[in-house]
Amino acid sequence: MKKLGKSLLALVLALVMAVALVGCGGSGGNDDGDGNAAQGETVDLVIATAGTAGAWYPIGTGMAEIITRLDNGINAMAEVTNGGIENGRLVGENAAQIGFMNNDAAYFAYNGEEPFDKKENILAVASLYPSTMQVAVLADSDIETIEDLRGKRVVVGPPASSSAIMSENVLSEYGLSTDDYEGLTLSFAEGAQAMSDGHADCVVVVSAHPNNALMELDVTKGIRLIPVDGEARDKAAEKHQYYDKFTIPAGTYPSIDYDIETLSLGTMLVANNDLSEDVVYKFLEGIYGNLEELGGVHAMVKQIALEHATLVPIPFHPGAEKYFQEQGLL
Repeated sequence: MKKLGKSLLALVLALVMAVALVGCGGSGGNDDGDGNAAQGETVDLVIATAGTAGAWYPIGTGMAEIITRLDNGINAMAEVTNGGIENGRLVGENAAQIGFMNNDAAYFAYNGEEPFDKKENILAVASLYPSTMQVAVLADSDIETIEDLRGKRVVVGPPASSSAIMSENVLSEYGLSTDDYEGLTLSFAEGAQAMSDGHADCVVVVSAHPNNALMELDVTKGIRLIPVDGEARDKAAEKHQYYDKFTIPAGTYPSIDYDIETLSLGTMLVANNDLSEDVVYKFLEGIYGNLEELGGVHAMVKQIALEHATLVPIPFHPGAEKYFQEQGLL
């Protein structure tokens, strides 16, 4: 009887352990935590964007809606963030699986250069379109040139953002150190509101154009864009390899009926290294196959094209490499 009792107890314990293991296997949700799912399951895909006043959030939201609607096993959602620098860290840590970044920030993140303190686990997905440096003042401001920003309150963008970094780099070529003006680190929406309320003299926006915050400010108050031109612009473009000369066309904002010379910085998408090849491939297939629909969310989507999708400063994710090879671009 003792032997029978021990055998029965062992059988019961084995059954309990088997049930527990099955329970653990099914309690982790639809994916394995790395943005990769078993066959037939759904992957949750977080797209890190920026603040709601810029272009990245509406474009990222549009991308998420398209990818989710295609019902190809990916449930995508856009997340509001502080922009490209934070996105590099979020994607590197897999808190987001795909993120918007400017080319310079992606290069710094991949190589572990400042403002990043380590090499982030990111790879390129695609180059999208240029982000332009827009130096905005109210229409009745006495500021006419970049040099006139000396002693002024200048919103340079969110803390540690590409906008803040580019502002400092470019203004320095005009002889302005950070001690020569009061740099305010605010989001684009907060900066536009601060200038509207008289708490700032200028807002520098590195974003797709038109920028939602500046568009709203132009409609309510009227704005002017200060040109970034001349020898200082040439030096900035030469010193910083990711800056390109660019012309914002007349009519971009209602009050701006003239072309504006400035600098641009490429916008791209990055993915976490461990995101599956299949997910990245399906993501790109869905986006490039539905650009016309995506174009309804922001004017800059019209500049997204396969022809310049491979102009990135870091290596491609295997899923992106496979997609662009099939398109004859790699």
